[in-house]
Amino acid sequence: MLGHRVAVVLLKAFRPNTLAAWAVAPEPGPGGWRQPFWAHAHHPEAGAQLADTAGCDPLAVSLIRRHQEPSRLSQSGAAEDQLLAALQAADDDN
Repeated sequence: MLGHRVAVVLLKAFRPNTLAAWAVAPEPGPGGWRQPFWAHAHHPEAGAQLADTAGCDPLAVSLIRRHQEPSRLSQSGAAEDQLLAALQAADDDN
């Protein structure tokens, strides 16, 4: 939902500790007001598990799992890091 996404962006900018605390708290029940914020924090791992279960390539699973990590290319320019940077750039264009 757009409203929740806007709230996540604002919380990241102005109250990152609050957003982080909601992310590490136990998963709220369905329909709970914290559910969208908890889901936002945990969706990379959930998506990676679904992709793995579906038989996706391990590299794709890893990229899904890491897509919200801060972008930092290694000195060696590892291929996975380059792909991650490209994925994040494409995601940021949306």
